[in-house]
Amino acid sequence: MNENGDEIRVLNKKETMLASQKQDAMKAAFKDWIFKDQQRRERLVKVYNERFNSIRPREYDGSHLTFPGMNPEIELRPHQKNAVAHQLYGENVLLAHVVGAGKTYEMVAAAMESKRLGLSQKNLFVVPNHLTEQWGAEFLQLYPGANILVATKKDFEPANRKRFCSRIATGDYDAVIIGHTQFERIPLSRERQIAMLEQQIEDITFSIEEAGREAGQNYSVKQMEKTKKSEQTKLMFANSIKQCMKTTSVENITIKQIVDNCNSTRQTFYRNFKDKYDLINWYFDRILLESFAQMGSGKYIYEGLVKKFNYIKQESLFFKVGFRSDDTNDLKQHDFEMINQFYINLIEEKTHQIPSKEILDLLEMYCHSSVYMTVKWVLEDMPVTSEKLAKLMIEAMPNKLINLFNELNILRSM
Repeated sequence: MNENGDEIRVLNKKETMLASQKQDAMKAAFKDWIFKDQQRRERLVKVYNERFNSIRPREYDGSHLTFPGMNPEIELRPHQKNAVAHQLYGENVLLAHVVGAGKTYEMVAAAMESKRLGLSQKNLFVVPNHLTEQWGAEFLQLYPGANILVATKKDFEPANRKRFCSRIATGDYDAVIIGHTQFERIPLSRERQIAMLEQQIEDITFSIEEAGREAGQNYSVKQMEKTKKSEQTKLMFANSIKQCMKTTSVENITIKQIVDNCNSTRQTFYRNFKDKYDLINWYFDRILLESFAQMGSGKYIYEGLVKKFNYIKQESLFFKVGFRSDDTNDLKQHDFEMINQFYINLIEEKTHQIPSKEILDLLEMYCHSSVYMTVKWVLEDMPVTSEKLAKLMIEAMPNKLINLFNELNILRSM
């Protein structure tokens, strides 16, 4: 047992090796026994084939495809047309042809057909870095009239990366081609990261409950329990530092105070966080996402804003710290990015279209000003109610946004 009361297990190498050898011997003996009796062998083979070997993969026929816009000098081979049909009508597809069998043309043709048929809006190709220009050339060779965007090294320099990602998001391209290391540099939004963590915890909890209903416990169940416990430990430290912040400034809070306040140890703290600011950043991400989850739960924008501001009130201590400082976590920038994307997603969901550049520009300006109003409200100890602030936010909207949201019947309260 360690100092936290956790059981520590040590591998007994000699006995483990002997047990493994005995296991292999038992497997070999069982295999010999299975096939020794002819009738038993035939019966078991029949059962196996009926249960597990009776599904035949679907075959796809692409002979009917016409490929409008394709270079008339190029004719796809029958196996390439079938592969395109597989991509259009199937789900996940692996093009496991040999080198030179025409996989590039298959993917290009499938992308153009899927867009023409309304199955996709914009196709992204992530390829080895040294092949981006070659891919672009072969794409235009097959479809000379295609509108494609090919990434270069310069596009992903820090000063240009955000602008290039905006071009990907707003441009009406048939395809975007980027290198695999460039793709890795496109950050996953904090909203998506935290949503994935929340989903993982939910999935783990469900899996633990399912496994508990089955006979026996195994290594995977223990790992799931460990992951869940880790998230609970992080929340315990977050609640502890919140208590400390009521009487002590962040700069003066020590790790000892945090761990003593929740009856834990420094070792446990450092297994989860690098320092107190790492803990604060983790919790900021969590509560900011939750504030937008509250906003998204409202039927109308006004109702959603009220719910968001009420949640901020509950976590006012942390929001004050975050809005006062740009060093511990750029909470203002996170808030802007999330609220801007929230409105964009809302418009796309209702109209099934990407907002126009004018609307995107108006949203950007409005969201910056709404973040400013939110920060001012928090730092001035919330002088007006959540309902009043939500009403002020809506009244501050540009007329074109008000008209758009009214047309979509999602605004309410003016």
